[in-house]
Parts: sequence; structure tokens; C-alpha cells
Amino acid sequence: MANLSTFEARLAALEQQASDAETKSTTFWLLFNGTLVFFMQCGFGMLEAGTVSAKSTQNIMLKNLFDASLACLAWWAVGHGLAYEGGSGFIGFEPGLSFFSHGLEDNSAADWAFFWFQFTFAAASATIVSGAVAERTQLNAYVIFSACITCLIYPVVVHWVWSDDGWLSRSNKDAFLGGVLDFAGSGVVHLTGGVAGLCGAIVVGPRDGRFDPEHKIPMPLPGHSSVLQVLGTFILWTGWYGFNMGSTLDLSNAEAGRAGRIAVCTTLAASSGGAVAVCINHWLSPADDWDVSAMCSGILAGLVSITAGCSSIPTWAAVIHGSIGGLVFTFASRLVLKCKIDDPLDAFAVHGACGAWGVIAASLFSKEEYVNIRPHSRDGRGLFHGGVELFGAAVICVIVVTAWTAALSFTIFLLLAKAGRLRAVEQHAGPLERMDQSTHVSGPYIPARQRANAPVAATWDTPQ
Repeated sequence: MANLSTFEARLAALEQQASDAETKSTTFWLLFNGTLVFFMQCGFGMLEAGTVSAKSTQNIMLKNLFDASLACLAWWAVGHGLAYEGGSGFIGFEPGLSFFSHGLEDNSAADWAFFWFQFTFAAASATIVSGAVAERTQLNAYVIFSACITCLIYPVVVHWVWSDDGWLSRSNKDAFLGGVLDFAGSGVVHLTGGVAGLCGAIVVGPRDGRFDPEHKIPMPLPGHSSVLQVLGTFILWTGWYGFNMGSTLDLSNAEAGRAGRIAVCTTLAASSGGAVAVCINHWLSPADDWDVSAMCSGILAGLVSITAGCSSIPTWAAVIHGSIGGLVFTFASRLVLKCKIDDPLDAFAVHGACGAWGVIAASLFSKEEYVNIRPHSRDGRGLFHGGVELFGAAVICVIVVTAWTAALSFTIFLLLAKAGRLRAVEQHAGPLERMDQSTHVSGPYIPARQRANAPVAATWDTPQ
């Protein structure tokens, strides 16, 4: 009996050690991958700085810093509770716990690591909008919208798809058609950010000089640094491994195996997306140019396209995800321009259109043995493997996320425009001397009729 008691005590100690080790590995995994995702803010900043005019870099950098800072405060105060606390299938709410993360105060390190990891996703979704409205939006208006998307628009979508109670979540046994498969956020993060950016670009209007006033044809306004564009793309590509691999949420044996395949699928999709986009652009270009911007955007299009299905498809399908993503980006970008919408970074084409394609693609190619199916879940097969429910849920997800995001985004942007707080007033001469934020320009306002002979106003970015 004494030996049996000793054995039981040792067994209990070993079980506790195993549990502690699992908690530590999960905490490290989430913190490490969350850091990679957070570093994507630097990638967004470099990409946007290289794509806009030189005099707009200070403003776009300030917007990116505001995105990260406001996202942290908003996610801590409101967003996390609305996304993950108990509640209805539509929104999370737990009285006394939902705000200021009170529900996490007594939780483990792994729960705080999960909070940190999800905050970095919220910041990424908000930052997408900054590129779509670059070079003509007042800073205070952008800050207001950034807070709104992080506090309400994005958290509600997260609750629908990723919480235990969401009406589209595969963790909910009563989910619509068994729930949508959006593993790392093609729909939740990128479709939401892309649609919001498109709404902002429509309401704020095009940059001065973007379209010929007489013939309404687009005029080239190239970015000032392809080096920064490429640097930003490589940083984003690196951070995307944190996006996709980190969404396994732990490092158990099964999840560790999936993480390796996720990394391979992510790389294949990015490579194929970039190759297809730059080749199509070269073929469609009247001058047969090879455009580095098209390559950068194509890589990002492939990454967005694989994000939903990176854990549930065979590796060969990742090439199809990325290749079609490159095509979707190319033609969506041209369609937006044909509609006289000025989206300097192709935020909608890359994140919105390819985000929608990524959700649909996951429902086509996913294999049942790769899908993390819980006991109460229904069919996990993609449409090309004989399943129907995943495809139906994906279509509904794209429709409702687009409708929800567009309705609230249009409302917020229109209210800001009505109040005269959205569009920045140009205070200097010439289309090549654009500055998208009046707070960065000193000197009196110069009416349009006087700009031809007016001197360029001094700015913080202009050598004195």
C-alpha cells in the first residue's frame, strides 16, 4: 500500500509537470508568433511609405503608429470582450467581464498570450485601411475610423467565426451549416480590412491628379521608393508565418505536424501568386514592362488567398490558391481603377477580393483528414472532395462579412465627410507636391486658381 501511494504521488507529479510543460510551450508559441504578426506593422509601414509620394511618408508612418497603439487600447478595453466573451451568436458580452479584459485578470499566462496574439490580428486588419485612403485623408478622421474598426466592426466578425458561440464558428455545435472554415483570417482579417478600405476610398475620393479631369482616365502617380516596397513585402511575407502557423494555437504533437505543412503551403501560395501577377501584368502592359509593384502585390495576394485554408488543403492545392489569387488581384485592381476609385496600395484587390477568394478556396480544396473536426462538427470535406456544407458556409460568410463591414464603414466615413473632417485640404502647389495631411504643412491655404504661380509650402519633409 505504501508503494502504491508513492506510485500515485509520482504519477500525479508527472501529470502536473506535463501540464505545466504544455502551458509553457503554448505560451511561448503564441508569444513568438504574435511577435511575428506584430512585426508586420513594420512591413505595412515600409510598403505604404514606398508606394506613396515622398512628402506623404511622415503622415503614413504616423497613421501606422496610431493603428498599433489604438488597436492595443481598443482591443484591451472593448474588442476582446466583444469577440471572445460569452454571449449570443452575434456578439460577445459578459456583464462585468467584457470591458477592460476583466475576465482575464485571474487567468493563466497562456490566456494572456492568446490575448496578445489576437490583438496583433486586430491591428493588422485596421492597418489595411490606411493604404486605401492614403495621401488625402485627415489624420483625426483616420484615427476615429481606426478606433471604430478595432472596437466594433472587427470584433463582431471575430465572434461570428472564431468564438465558441459564433453563429458561423466551427466550435459551435449549432453553427450554420457546421461553420465556416477560415483558419487564420482570409475573411475575418483581410476581407474585413479590404472592404473597409474600399468604402473609405470611395467616400474620400481620388487624390488630386489621379484622373485626368477632362477624359477621366487614370494618370500615373508612382510611389517614390521601390526599395521600401520590396522591403515591406519581405517583412510581411515573414510575418505571415506567424499569422498562419500561430493559428494552430499550441504545439501538441498533431499541431506541430500541421505547422510544418502550413509553412510549406504558405510559401507555395506566395510564390505562385507573385509569379502569376507579374507575368499577367507584363502581358497586359502596352510597353511589356516588368513591374516590381505587381510582383509585390501578387505575393501578398497569394498570402491572403492561402490564409483561410493553409491548414486543411494538400500542398499542390496551395499553388492553385496562390495562382488564382494573383489573377483575382490583377483583375480586381483594374476593375477598381475602371470605376474611378483611387486605392493607392490596391488594398481592396489584395485583401478584400483575395480574402473572399481565400474563404471560398478553402471550402473547395479542404480534405476531411486535415480539418480539425470536433465531435459535434459536421462535414469537413471541401466541394471538390464531395462536401457541400463548407462551400455553403463560405459563401454566406463572404456575403455577411462584406455587408456588415460595408454598412458600418460607409456610415462612419460619410458622417466624417458630412462634418468636413474626412478629406484633407491641399495647401501647396502642383500634383507632384502632394501632402495628404494639412497638419504637416505650414503656411496659408492657396486656392486652386493661384497654385500655378504659387511657391511650394514648406513642410517637415522638405529640406530648408
